[in-house]
Amino acid sequence: MQPAARPVFYDLSEIFLNGGARVKIYGVVRVIAEIGLELQRSGKEVRFVVFSPGHSAFFEVHPCFDRLHDDDAVDLAIPTAAVPKKLRRVFHRHRWLRRMAYLLCAPLINARNRRRWDAAGMTLPRADMTTGLLVTVARPKFIVDYLGVLQQTDTRLLAMLHDMIPLHEDPAGSAYQNFRGDNHAILRAAAGIVANSAFTRKEILRFVASGLLPAPARITTIGLAQECRHSSALAARPAPPGAYLLCVGSAVGRKNLETVFDALNLIRQGGSTEKFSIVIAGPTGRRTRDHLAQPAYDAIRAQLIFFDKPSHAELLQLYRQACAVIVPTRIEGWGLPAGEALWLGTPVICADIPALHEASDELALYFDPESPAQLAVLITRIVGDQDFRHQLAMRICASRSRLRSWAQVADELFDEAQAYADTRNDALLPA
Repeated sequence: MQPAARPVFYDLSEIFLNGGARVKIYGVVRVIAEIGLELQRSGKEVRFVVFSPGHSAFFEVHPCFDRLHDDDAVDLAIPTAAVPKKLRRVFHRHRWLRRMAYLLCAPLINARNRRRWDAAGMTLPRADMTTGLLVTVARPKFIVDYLGVLQQTDTRLLAMLHDMIPLHEDPAGSAYQNFRGDNHAILRAAAGIVANSAFTRKEILRFVASGLLPAPARITTIGLAQECRHSSALAARPAPPGAYLLCVGSAVGRKNLETVFDALNLIRQGGSTEKFSIVIAGPTGRRTRDHLAQPAYDAIRAQLIFFDKPSHAELLQLYRQACAVIVPTRIEGWGLPAGEALWLGTPVICADIPALHEASDELALYFDPESPAQLAVLITRIVGDQDFRHQLAMRICASRSRLRSWAQVADELFDEAQAYADTRNDALLPA
């Protein structure tokens, strides 16, 4: 007789709540989609669900990932007209004015969201998750909204946490308070926690030891992938001409783009005659534009090329044609651009921080993120020494088998989920 097993569900709520087909697939959303694609391909017994705040219920979906790498889209068969208006449902500091406003607004917004759902002709079945297991890779602010629903249906939660970065910010700020409260609730409610890197696991346990967070019932580590998949779509925009180094998703502040600017200044001041550009792929925020507008950067501004919102096909092209990819961030939970560049055989220059050593599998060049001078030396050598670039590329190629695929990540996550889904382990695992 086969042992009883809890049904396993995989959460696609963040893709749905961020706009469904309209959402840009990068960062955590890309992780959710890539793992979902592999779980579907594998034929494992996993059902896909989304949480509808207006109904306070999960609905079962049958996603199509065929356009993920060509059109940067996941088709949930939910029209954008049915996507709910966002409203934060969980607050961790008592403010009576906000509480009153929420009590007044929430019923109206929930009713409006249900009307949008009905008007869009939605007939998706509600997911019966009673005594099941929900596996989620979503960000904490999405998970906390449905913790109460999981408790009502005796559904276990296995949650991946990506970083503890906001806990390094101002403790008086709302970002800090919300993030701490969200993670506190998840750590208390989850049957198991998966960290996306050894560094993230260490961070979680450090904040537990300090008393800032409660201890998880169980915590394991499943590193993310370096794999960067092929796209059959054509890049709508060509890569910039000439030699360039690439920064992906970088900005001033934590992402530390200012150190790249300062390194360029040092190279120019040193009299280098090498001609190259820095391509910055992704949205450019006002803070970055304001920082770059300072007179100190007048001499280097012409070397910067901003490539806004690249498609997956365009990003592949940028990676492949770059002399190197620079990842200057001061703190990270993993570091997708570092791994993706290496997967495609492009040298990487990384900030010397623990998570990027994991993401780059020790195949990158490293610099102190607070030292523009160290970065300037590495940029100068990468751009000016073709033999050196070739040696780096050969080393990366020789180590390709060590790099992780999304199939590996999905398999490891499913294996971890099986420990919680198998009812024979109920006496051994946290509730």
